[in-house]
Amino acid sequence: MIYIYTMTASAIYLSYNFESGVVPSWTPLYENAEKTIEEEENGNKYLKLSYNGEENRGRKYYDVKIIELYNKTIGRIQIDYDLMYTNVDTEKDGELQVKYRTGPGSTQTTMLSRFGKNYDNFRYQNIDGSWTIVKDIYGRVMTIEPYHWYSIKFITDLDYLTQTIYIFDRDSGELLAYTEPIDCVNCIEKMNMVTFSSGTDMCLDNVSISDAEEESGFILGEPYISAGNKSMYYLFGKTADGKLTSFMPGETIWEIVTPREGVSINSETGRVTVDNR
Repeated sequence: MIYIYTMTASAIYLSYNFESGVVPSWTPLYENAEKTIEEEENGNKYLKLSYNGEENRGRKYYDVKIIELYNKTIGRIQIDYDLMYTNVDTEKDGELQVKYRTGPGSTQTTMLSRFGKNYDNFRYQNIDGSWTIVKDIYGRVMTIEPYHWYSIKFITDLDYLTQTIYIFDRDSGELLAYTEPIDCVNCIEKMNMVTFSSGTDMCLDNVSISDAEEESGFILGEPYISAGNKSMYYLFGKTADGKLTSFMPGETIWEIVTPREGVSINSETGRVTVDNR
């Protein structure tokens, strides 16, 4: 099922859940991608993207265009999707790419933000062209498990030229990894295309692309310190329709709306503490 909502050139909302069994009309840029609808034992349907083995100008991978836009130059675009890999034996694969593209050649394509995998690690590209492996919330290198579903939130901010990544366990909803806003790959204040690119299988579900303007703040986790144990919590933004998004860069003042005795908050960091005396 596909929903499209548009009022202006920059108003974006697309959603795909594949339960209808219909292959989406995403365009393989080099005619070397297979798109099939697969079904799990529980009846859930998802999209599987695969490289069909046909080289195109030396390319041994596919690029599938999800959306092509009028030039978007302000605000944030958020791509949410569930992701599963059938193997983790290959390098430089499974990428989500946000681009500004004026033609088919590499010299006509500018990468704005980029996230994918290298063997069994998630990674993102930096402004200097290097890659950084994503670490989990405990600071350890995160390892991708094959045939395991992850939920990804990938936000590209054109106002601040940053990219932000959140990775959840799809089934439990647990936050596994996140990044603070990272500089975009290139400092170009416009985008017009979103693609998935890979040489290995990518299994996708619940894909949505939308504008993601933050309307309010949201704390994920228990923001208390008690009995000497520090619980971890994370600050998110929330859109008007309740979707979690990245927290807006800039100065934010935190305060407790309903004061409680012994409870205080750091107005700059948002850290909440409880005095147990």
